[in-house]
Amino acid sequence: MPNELARRIVAAHAHGAVAQARAFDGVTHDVTRGRLREILVTELLRPLLPPIWNVSTGIICDSNGCDSTAPADDSPTTECDGQSGQEDVIIYDPQLLPPFFARAEQSLIPLEACLGVIEVKSMLSAGEVESTIKHARMIRQLTNTLEWRTLPSDAIAHRFLFPLHHIFAFGTTLTGKNKTEWQRVAEKHAQLNESDPLIY
Repeated sequence: MPNELARRIVAAHAHGAVAQARAFDGVTHDVTRGRLREILVTELLRPLLPPIWNVSTGIICDSNGCDSTAPADDSPTTECDGQSGQEDVIIYDPQLLPPFFARAEQSLIPLEACLGVIEVKSMLSAGEVESTIKHARMIRQLTNTLEWRTLPSDAIAHRFLFPLHHIFAFGTTLTGKNKTEWQRVAEKHAQLNESDPLIY
């Protein structure tokens, strides 16, 4: 049974983040409003993560480095160019590899140090789910120089080559109770012929 006190504390933080996100509806500049919500998610995560892990926004780079021919915008590409697009939230372990560059607003993180990626959505739609799956697929095209990585958790070793990809949404276009977001994600995986889940 989960610790009820811990659950209430986490739930209170989550409800507070949602309330603040709704307050940001009054911000008319789309990019600024989106960035404010990314900061909310980052601040929500920090107290829940081990102190050795860092949270940032930025770009993931592999050992091939940054290609000068990479697109100027942050749109997902079908071919790997040695870097990801702009990631809303990156969870990484600097003890595995330090970031190439790290500032409060932007970081360049080596793929081998990345543990998780979170895409922050104001409103989650079927189109947003599909674009997130395609973006996760693009990250898996990066070159990882490690054969595997181990994260100890209660003596259970979780091994993976790429960061776990997640969605954090402040709202959804789903209505009624006939389908959950997880079911919609599973359906999109099937439609895109992805046998292994790319979003968790």
